[in-house]
Amino acid sequence: MPTRIESAQGKAGYVIVGLVFGVFAAMALAVTVEGPAASLGWGIYLLVWVGLAARTFRGDNESLAAPRAWWRMTARPPSGFVLATVFVAQAYLAITSGRRPDDGSALAVAALNALIAVAYLHSSVRLRAAAESTGAGA
Repeated sequence: MPTRIESAQGKAGYVIVGLVFGVFAAMALAVTVEGPAASLGWGIYLLVWVGLAARTFRGDNESLAAPRAWWRMTARPPSGFVLATVFVAQAYLAITSGRRPDDGSALAVAALNALIAVAYLHSSVRLRAAAESTGAGA
């Protein structure tokens, strides 16, 4: 049976460990690799981290055995809307923060965050539409 994370504690643990590891990985990349390679490494880490969360987290309204639909990122629409907002804010900050390299890596990181935000938004819109069509509400 595939690994699934159902509990709030398990999800919080995944996020906290992922953030701490991500900060240390970003610092290590910043001091060991030059320019865009550090941003590329961070981008790969971010995609894997978010992708694993989307595939393994499960809500109480979801089957543990069946895989999620390819487009589904969260169990319910509100959490996807919140996460989309977080990733939009990160994209905005990546391109408007004071000091950043001139090699285009800030734009690449912003684009990646915007892409993840779109995935969460798409998931929430579809989940809300499905709930409304079945009369379940969101």
